[in-house]
Amino acid sequence: MRFSGVLVVCIVCLAPGIAQGEKYEKRVTLSGLMGVPVAKNPGGFLLGWGGSGGFEYSPLHELWVGAEMSISQFPGATPDYSTTIEGRSYTGTLTFSGQYYHPQLTARYELLSGWPVAPHLQVAVGYMHSTYGTASLVDDDNNLVVDAELPADSGGGLSLEAALIVNVRIIDMLQIGTGVAYLHVFDEHYRGAVLVPLQLSFYWY
Repeated sequence: MRFSGVLVVCIVCLAPGIAQGEKYEKRVTLSGLMGVPVAKNPGGFLLGWGGSGGFEYSPLHELWVGAEMSISQFPGATPDYSTTIEGRSYTGTLTFSGQYYHPQLTARYELLSGWPVAPHLQVAVGYMHSTYGTASLVDDDNNLVVDAELPADSGGGLSLEAALIVNVRIIDMLQIGTGVAYLHVFDEHYRGAVLVPLQLSFYWY
């Protein structure tokens, strides 16, 4: 009991120092991204990949604002897609591979500011520019509908993202983190994705 009392006193005395906030900190983050596109895909479970870099600033102890740029590649599919080739109409699932260029503005709220292990909630708004490789039109059994590939396409749209990330400070000025995010894009082909980021961050005052 005496040891427990001493431990409680130590925690109470040290907590204000341990849990100092991160006001005025700056942070550069590099991330690897893995994810699954949100689309009907007759070819099975497809995994995408990418990377990003970002800068953040903390005007308050719990709040971070910043910007990031990501580049990724995802296979995708658009069901019930119709097209006309040489005067004939075809309908099926459009399968394609896309390269995505994605600048975003971010805001992040840290739930345990100043602690070595800190979960946080992040939201972001941006613009996703999509460049698609050669696409194919397939039926429900994944058979080619037309004996020809469709021309490449490109597009883009507004994006919204929400994430839950857990950061761990491994040494002074260095963090690692991971979590899960959902990205929604207002684009004809790319509906969005469930993402798992793997982050490495360097921070300073």
